Amino acid sequence: MTKLSGRCLCGAIELEIEPVSLEITACHCSQCRQWSGHHWAIIGPALPRRWTV
Repeated sequence: MTKLSGRCLCGAIELEIEPVSLEITACHCSQCRQWSGHHWAIIGPALPRRWTV
Protein backbone atom coordinates (compact mmCIF):
# COMPACT_ATOMS: atom_id res chain seq x y z
CA MET A 1 0.00 0.00 0.00
CA THR A 2 1.08 3.61 -0.56
CA LYS A 3 2.71 5.45 2.32
CA LEU A 4 2.00 9.18 2.69
CA SER A 5 4.03 11.67 4.70
CA GLY A 6 3.52 15.22 5.86
CA ARG A 7 4.51 17.83 8.42
CA CYS A 8 3.22 20.98 10.03
CA LEU A 9 4.23 24.32 8.52
CA CYS A 10 7.07 24.96 11.00
CA GLY A 11 8.40 21.40 10.64
CA ALA A 12 8.17 20.56 14.37
CA ILE A 13 5.86 17.58 13.76
CA GLU A 14 6.27 15.00 11.01
CA LEU A 15 4.09 12.00 10.28
CA GLU A 16 3.89 9.02 7.98
CA ILE A 17 0.67 7.06 7.39
CA GLU A 18 -0.45 4.10 5.36
CA PRO A 19 -3.99 4.77 4.08
CA VAL A 20 -6.43 1.87 4.03
CA SER A 21 -8.04 3.46 0.97
CA LEU A 22 -7.01 6.33 -1.32
CA GLU A 23 -10.62 7.53 -1.56
CA ILE A 24 -10.72 11.30 -1.00
CA THR A 25 -13.53 12.94 0.96
CA ALA A 26 -14.08 16.69 0.92
CA CYS A 27 -16.12 18.81 3.32
CA HIS A 28 -17.59 22.15 2.26
CA CYS A 29 -19.60 22.90 5.43
CA SER A 30 -19.59 26.43 6.83
CA GLN A 31 -17.59 25.38 9.91
CA CYS A 32 -14.72 23.95 7.82
CA ARG A 33 -14.74 26.97 5.54
CA GLN A 34 -14.70 29.42 8.48
CA TRP A 35 -11.89 27.57 10.23
CA SER A 36 -9.66 27.13 7.18
CA GLY A 37 -10.84 29.73 4.68
CA HIS A 38 -11.56 26.91 2.26
CA HIS A 39 -12.90 23.34 2.19
CA TRP A 40 -11.13 20.34 3.73
CA ALA A 41 -10.07 17.21 1.90
CA ILE A 42 -9.12 14.02 3.73
CA ILE A 43 -7.99 10.48 2.98
CA GLY A 44 -9.22 8.00 5.52
CA PRO A 45 -9.03 5.84 7.40
CA ALA A 46 -5.27 5.45 7.76
CA LEU A 47 -2.86 3.50 9.92
CA PRO A 48 -0.24 5.68 11.66
CA ARG A 49 3.29 4.51 10.90
CA ARG A 50 5.57 7.21 12.34
CA TRP A 51 5.20 10.42 14.39
CA THR A 52 8.12 12.74 15.09
CA VAL A 53 7.74 15.62 17.54
